[in-house]
Amino acid sequence: MRNGYLAPTCSSGFSQNLRSIWPKGQKAWIREEFLATEQVRLFNFLSKDKGRDFAFSWFKDGAGYFLATRAWVPFISAPKAFIVYACWEQAILKGNSVTLEKMEDDEAIVRMGSIYLELYARATHLRQEISLEDYRQILETRWKDRASNAGWDLRISYKQGECLFHFDRKSQKEA
Repeated sequence: MRNGYLAPTCSSGFSQNLRSIWPKGQKAWIREEFLATEQVRLFNFLSKDKGRDFAFSWFKDGAGYFLATRAWVPFISAPKAFIVYACWEQAILKGNSVTLEKMEDDEAIVRMGSIYLELYARATHLRQEISLEDYRQILETRWKDRASNAGWDLRISYKQGECLFHFDRKSQKEA
């Protein structure tokens, strides 16, 4: 209190208290819900204006994702670096539960509990705006493009809110 007035405490005390309001998992959920909502909005706009194929292709970010992979994991082979980076990015930056079940030179298996997929089941506004098939197709388009840029073929299966990513190395003729 200064001169009878409360002095604001907006320095470290205030911001520290704000950071502790929501647990990390809730913060990840909030970030992912905002991102998914924007992606669905963009997908619907592009589908209407340019067509579904164009809208899906908009979400291909494999070249940039691969560049990030090589920048952050530079000392192992590019295909393995991609798997390591994807697991780290999804677990640490996105807040998903990720298990690397297998990683060999020609095959990798990653199991992921995806906030993105769980959002569709729990956030009513998404189900009103996009079908489950199109929502999943956005995810698959993005991840298949990322995998392809790193030299992998990708199969995705779903079971009880989890994704199973099965990566197989592209044949040398294709690469």
